[in-house]
Amino acid sequence: MPQTYQVPFTRHILKTTQQKSAKAANLFNLTEDEYSDFERALKVQTYRDSKGNSGVQVRSRYDGDAGWLDGPQVGINPPAPWRSGFIYDETREAKIWISPIAGKPSVARPEHAPKGWT
Repeated sequence: MPQTYQVPFTRHILKTTQQKSAKAANLFNLTEDEYSDFERALKVQTYRDSKGNSGVQVRSRYDGDAGWLDGPQVGINPPAPWRSGFIYDETREAKIWISPIAGKPSVARPEHAPKGWT
């Protein structure tokens, strides 16, 4: 069962759950609230020499049995900063870049990024 805690300065109760695999440990902050349209503002600091990547899932569904979120993720990727801001379909059956359309992660290249994107 995920731990539950109140996030300061918000009205939302978020559940924290951790999914571990051979390659990574993921930490998900979840809410059962439903939204139509919304805005989310974040400040993110990363370091170019960081080996990890991260992202913010939006409009995703958590599968507790599998311990996985299915849905789109806005990428934050210090080793390849040109990919930060790309939208990745984290759904287990898909696993592709969907905006800009770049397909599987192995074929994504800096030239897929919008002009001036860093």
